[in-house]
Amino acid sequence: MCINPLISIIVPVYNIDLYIKKCIKSLINQSYTQIEIILVDDGSQDKSGTICDQFAIIDKRITVIHQSNSGVSVARNRGLKEAQGEYIFFVDGDDYIESNMIESLFIIQRKYYADIVQCGYFQEMTDSNIVCPLGEFKELQLDKIAAIDKLIRTEDITNSVWNKLYTKDVIGQISFNPEFEVAEDLLFNYEVMKKANCIVVYNIPLYHYVNRNSSCMRTLLTNKHFQIFEVENIIYSDIQKKFKNVQELDRDCVRLLGISAIHAIDRILYENLCKEYFDILRRIVFKYKWKFLFDKEINIRIRIKIIILSLVPILYKKYYNFNKS
Repeated sequence: MCINPLISIIVPVYNIDLYIKKCIKSLINQSYTQIEIILVDDGSQDKSGTICDQFAIIDKRITVIHQSNSGVSVARNRGLKEAQGEYIFFVDGDDYIESNMIESLFIIQRKYYADIVQCGYFQEMTDSNIVCPLGEFKELQLDKIAAIDKLIRTEDITNSVWNKLYTKDVIGQISFNPEFEVAEDLLFNYEVMKKANCIVVYNIPLYHYVNRNSSCMRTLLTNKHFQIFEVENIIYSDIQKKFKNVQELDRDCVRLLGISAIHAIDRILYENLCKEYFDILRRIVFKYKWKFLFDKEINIRIRIKIIILSLVPILYKKYYNFNKS
């Protein structure tokens, strides 16, 4: 094992010429210098690709790949294919990282011989000066069962890939599923954590997540928002096969499906959009209704909604409108 092994940093880039310079500068100025930076320009139509090429001339650790627009999953997969490092780290091209982030995560990795190390992060709003560090300090060592459970519960472990250092061995042949525009990170992390023996949560905030949609306007529902239920169903089906004797994973995965379905149904009724998904989501709730009803961690208001929705969906719409008013 090398004392200072190569760490590959994979950055998907698409139409972010206002942000990519800050991102790249934060990478080339890392205190840990044994890195390669793989910038995958995913068919940008602005100056992003040119900016990447300019930095590659300045710093020989940078490799730029230009490809036709294929989506973030394909861009990350291309980066994984080209990566030469023993470790893999993902950064989104409109974000940036603290100068000691790679070094800090690598030190923790060596301390525990971890397959995955996750840090905390700051959330920044582009339309304000607010910078919010998210997550209290923790240093947790987890096995795969505990880590998957926390991933499902979104407790201590986030769905995102950009605040995690992975060993290349634990990723192996796993890749991002390009069929999904939503929750592709969740599915990737689940597949990788199944192979992991040690996952460490080190919640010092070192990553800067830049929220470019931080105004009061919320993105309206579209069909792609419902891909998360496909991903959750894939995960739950796999848990029933691979971890069928682990009751907490079954319970928490069903809970995730139920609560997500109720929230999505409420948004359908509120926005009056994607109404074709109402019955699909209702069937999910109906299928697992008894598990939901006897799960005391689901609050009583949601359990009442589940009863009404399962028995008389027309009444649910009236119940929702009454409570909304």
